Amino acid sequence: MVRLRHRLTVLAAVLLALAVGILVGSTALVPAAHSTVSSPATTSDQLLVLRQAAADDFARDVAPALVHGALSGVLVLVVMTPDVSTGLESGALRELAAAGATVAGQVRLRADLLDASSAQTVDDVVAAVVPAGLKLPVTSAVDRAGVELASVLLTAKKGFVATPEARQRVLGGFVGADLLAFEGPDPLPATAVLVLTGGVRDGRSAAVAALAGAFRQRGGVVVAGPASASLPDGAVAAVRSDSSLRGRLSTVDGADGPAGLIAVVLALAEQDEGGVGQYGSGAGAQSAAPRNSRNSRP
Repeated sequence: MVRLRHRLTVLAAVLLALAVGILVGSTALVPAAHSTVSSPATTSDQLLVLRQAAADDFARDVAPALVHGALSGVLVLVVMTPDVSTGLESGALRELAAAGATVAGQVRLRADLLDASSAQTVDDVVAAVVPAGLKLPVTSAVDRAGVELASVLLTAKKGFVATPEARQRVLGGFVGADLLAFEGPDPLPATAVLVLTGGVRDGRSAAVAALAGAFRQRGGVVVAGPASASLPDGAVAAVRSDSSLRGRLSTVDGADGPAGLIAVVLALAEQDEGGVGQYGSGAGAQSAAPRNSRNSRP
């Protein structure tokens, strides 16, 4: 708890310094911009670009100090939707490493797992490989798939524990049906999950949110994506608009930028300590990043 509180205090000071610095810098740039650009609209656009570039540069500079050791000892499963960008993916993996996390595995969700039209296929696979003793919900196919996957991909502090054979059977069944794919070595049982999503609002967001909710039953979960993921029908928006999820799952929009990646790491650390929050600048965000763990607890 002390570890996270210290970083949150530092972050608050850093963000304040960043806001003041960008404001002063952009004000100083106004005369020069007006002297070289005749259109006020163009000048305004250029200033916005300069401000964003300054913010990104600053976030890159302070990120190592802010995230160092924040996730030491945490085994993070990285789950990627079909539309996630390579930039977000590589940036998140880089920040996780800088924070001291162990990447337990990388899972790429396939479209058929998320498409409502494939619900029967998903249900057939779930039924074919369900471990003995695991209780599945009676709600939807993707809910059942989420509970089944969570039971073999995350560690269990209590409740159902899958055998190695059951774990191999479940994961083999989902991979064989092309419902998901693993990148790199076989995954280790994780203690937290980072769901990376894109900004394409293709009707699959509710399924992504449902899977994330199932994972949350066994570990901390953060759903992160670009700013557009917080727009209606985006995966971040799907979590934030669901009262049964937003009190348990954390989200970050703008995660494809340097400041957003810092927020992702701190949100995972907060989840690891029992907190929750919605971060970024989109609809439903509480603040840019976690501010203090007490206020962030449900």
